[in-house]
Amino acid sequence: MTLRESSSTADSTPKSGATGGESPVADETEVLDETAPAEQEPIAEVQMDELADDARDLFQEIISHLDVDAAVGIKAIDDRDIHLDADGDETGGGILIGRRGQTLEAIQLLIATIVGRKTDRRVRVFLDAFGYRERRAESLRQMALEVAEQVRSAGQEALTEPLSPAERRIIHTALVDVEGVATYSEGEEPNRYVVITPSDEGEEPNPESEA
Repeated sequence: MTLRESSSTADSTPKSGATGGESPVADETEVLDETAPAEQEPIAEVQMDELADDARDLFQEIISHLDVDAAVGIKAIDDRDIHLDADGDETGGGILIGRRGQTLEAIQLLIATIVGRKTDRRVRVFLDAFGYRERRAESLRQMALEVAEQVRSAGQEALTEPLSPAERRIIHTALVDVEGVATYSEGEEPNRYVVITPSDEGEEPNPESEA
């Protein structure tokens, strides 16, 4: 976490990299769905089941090539989202997950791309392994609250490390109702990060938006 002098908290002009007129949560949601149409007809249940099976088989094949002892299950399927979870011997979990989840993110993108070519609709694939996602989310939420307290005390902005859109969204959501601080994103992908900045106590918090 990096600290820097805060710009004027009275200035409501959106900072560089922020989304003017939108909440940071909506900004990150848009990044996650940037190639998706605003509205999309649900994919037929039978086709989604087939796509989920294909995604699971791909994930299982990649895990086998990595010599990780884990079985892949389909955790959930909805209109256009497929959630897969790998569980088993955590000995090789670090290889599968990678530093800060980077390997898992890369595999997720690869599988989503391959599966997406089998339909003309937007399909999203979400991978987890050995409960990593929830542990990471809880760690980010705790870090956000601790840093927010430091920002209020020191009157200085704090910058996170580069985070994925989903991780940035966790930070924004964790602090959306915390008085005395505001958040916005800055930088370009894949080095985009969150800025936690002091705000006026009377300032309305950014509303959470589920775009």
